[in-house]
Amino acid sequence: MQEDWDFLFARFQSTDNSDERGTILAALSCSTNPVILNEYISKILPQQDGIRTTDALTIVSAMAGSSVGEAVAWNWLQNEWEDIHEM
Repeated sequence: MQEDWDFLFARFQSTDNSDERGTILAALSCSTNPVILNEYISKILPQQDGIRTTDALTIVSAMAGSSVGEAVAWNWLQNEWEDIHEM
């Protein structure tokens, strides 16, 4: 599972196609592993590994579409609210 996620994330980092980037960002949010999702969402602040501030909505909204992702996204939003508010 981690290897597949890492492969797709590497693809995200290597493409300049904005449509592909958006699709990959959403797909990466579909993991059912909360550890992977926590690592992923933590890349938003500070901006890391090619993830931009403008990508935050795509990541969080896609992640919130599953029960596992919803819990991860909600915890992250609560913990990072001050920094999010300043974005």
